[in-house]
Amino acid sequence: MTTTDINSLIFFLFLVIFITYTLFKNRVSRESYEWTLYGRKLNFYHVAFLIVGTLVGGASTIGTTQMAYEYGAPSLIFTFSSAFACLILGIFFSYKLRESESITVIELIGKRFGENTRKYLSFFALAGIFLQTVAQMIAASSIIRANMKVSFETSIVVTSFFIFFFIVLFGIKGASFLGQYKFYMLYIILALSLIIIFKKGFYFIQTNLNEYGFARGLKDTLSTILGVLSTQTYLQAIFAAKDIKHARNGSLLAALIIPPVGLGFYLIGIYMKYNRPDIQITSDVLPIFIQTYIPFGISSIFLVFIFIISIGTASGLFLGTLTMLFEDHLKIYYKKVSDNPIFFYRIAGLILIIISSMITLNVKSGILEWSFLSMGLRGSSIFLPLIIIIFNLRYGKKASFLIYALPILYIIYTLISKLKA
Repeated sequence: MTTTDINSLIFFLFLVIFITYTLFKNRVSRESYEWTLYGRKLNFYHVAFLIVGTLVGGASTIGTTQMAYEYGAPSLIFTFSSAFACLILGIFFSYKLRESESITVIELIGKRFGENTRKYLSFFALAGIFLQTVAQMIAASSIIRANMKVSFETSIVVTSFFIFFFIVLFGIKGASFLGQYKFYMLYIILALSLIIIFKKGFYFIQTNLNEYGFARGLKDTLSTILGVLSTQTYLQAIFAAKDIKHARNGSLLAALIIPPVGLGFYLIGIYMKYNRPDIQITSDVLPIFIQTYIPFGISSIFLVFIFIISIGTASGLFLGTLTMLFEDHLKIYYKKVSDNPIFFYRIAGLILIIISSMITLNVKSGILEWSFLSMGLRGSSIFLPLIIIIFNLRYGKKASFLIYALPILYIIYTLISKLKA
């Protein structure tokens, strides 16, 4: 048996162990209220784990390493902007959100602006959060591909199974459970990785920020901040908190946890740029680093950790997508879902996973690019009406027009930018 075969076997065995442990620790959700909000019983640390578990995933690990390898410092945009957004969420947003007793952010908007606005914005918000699932599937499948030596198509099938397992079966409990263990996994990976690269002699590469572009960096920063503050999954953690205090403290804890993660994976990407400038598929930079520099045996366990981290984010995004699809679409347009809601949740989840897999098979790259696009679409459709609600602002015809126009304008701007590029 070769070293590669042994690594693959260790990787597979640890995945099986983690699935078994998940089944042992969690009961499959049988009620829709338990599936979406866990009965509004989350403590502040569970709120933080749910936010971090969904927000810090493939984009913050594999994607940050990839962009650090390609551009350098701009790779920090996603994680640092995400942390800043969590700070705003805790200080300014948590009170109004938790007080509203809503299930979705679109439902909250509908209470203030009416059902027509709710229906209109729900399509853009749903599309925005769904797009980021593609980024996470790309990230997670790259780990499977690197370890199991299987085709891209097979890696997508395996990734889809794990998303189905954690979210379609367990709902918000599965996302919070993954978030808790992702926190430990992230810091273990970073601690050992940084010890290794500094012991080997770390070389900092001066990067040309102009190559990425100031305008692009500013757009990505704003897209991330507005996107986080407008995303159902992160706000769902606030809606599911025990009370306002736990909602606020959970958001603030998440803001503290996230920046070191981005900085650590940025340093790994820079190190790989100096030592392995020949890598063609840059989404594989982190898996290659782990396989090359982490000791035999431990490297396979670390790659399991990275896979679970990516799956956790994809699962959390599917949680938000399904909650919005059910509460803001199916309940409105198809009344029969109320008869057996958990059944419709699971059928819809399976269909969404299949659609996301098909899109991913035709994309294959651009983890952070998909994430920024997703964040921008969510922010353009949700942020303005949410700000009006949070700060109880008056609004007139101009604000109403902007609420309807902003998502369309963002899509037009993105298409024009792509054509120019």
